[in-house]
Amino acid sequence: MHKWKVLIAAIILVVVFGSSPLFIRASSDIDIRTILKEEEDDVSILFFDLPEGESALFHTKDEFTVLIGTGSEASFDELSERLTRLGITVINQLILPKLEDTYMGGVSRLLEERKVEQIIVPDQGLKWFSESYQEYKIDIISWEEEGLYQPHPALQFSVMKSTSSMMPALNLDVDIGCGHRLFLANEASLELEKEWMTKDLSTVNVLKVAEYGTEKGTGEDFLVSSDPEVAVIFNLHDHTVSASVRERLQETWIDTYETKQHGTILIKVNETDYELLTIRF
Repeated sequence: MHKWKVLIAAIILVVVFGSSPLFIRASSDIDIRTILKEEEDDVSILFFDLPEGESALFHTKDEFTVLIGTGSEASFDELSERLTRLGITVINQLILPKLEDTYMGGVSRLLEERKVEQIIVPDQGLKWFSESYQEYKIDIISWEEEGLYQPHPALQFSVMKSTSSMMPALNLDVDIGCGHRLFLANEASLELEKEWMTKDLSTVNVLKVAEYGTEKGTGEDFLVSSDPEVAVIFNLHDHTVSASVRERLQETWIDTYETKQHGTILIKVNETDYELLTIRF
């Protein structure tokens, strides 16, 4: 693997990369809010352990927040609890990578409960979403395929190719300003991954795995090309990780973290490296 030194930390114990993760528990004496406010960290990313669906929070040290997905409608209470425990009252940008319950089921309740400054949706879904949520009087924009967007100096989002016309998707290559990189895939197919591999993916460090419940999910060539150190898998009730996807992740020596098994996955990024921690709320 390449450039980051990965640590798995819990409370005051630190385990070297590759060992079984320990956990920070929100019921401990540690104030979970302090996790996001350590001065040496440029960006913190949390992949939330919701009962159903996908939601990830990007938080910069000057408290700019990007929430990617809300999880399902049935999971909103858990999302709300996690945001509250973290002291998040304002969402500067809400990105909805797919317009389906897994990613946007909690939108209405989130808008009613917290201040959301802007919502970003796939370009093909802008008209439908704007009409559906016009009562909230909120700024709604779209990101176009192959567009480059920088909502904050520490966060740059490249929108990768999508195969979906009936169900538009945002596949996001995220460049953290201090030189680290995450790939948030929301579709998977060999044809699409070949398109992605026309770009240099060799500096990708963390991969969010898409469509892991199917045999076609995340191919070996793509894993070898991007060579991530860490793979993240969200929890979906009706999906388990297919044997083929799990085998490909193991064969390419990628440390895989599942929110169902490990809890919320926190990545704290600074200029030189990162820490990977797991949290049970």
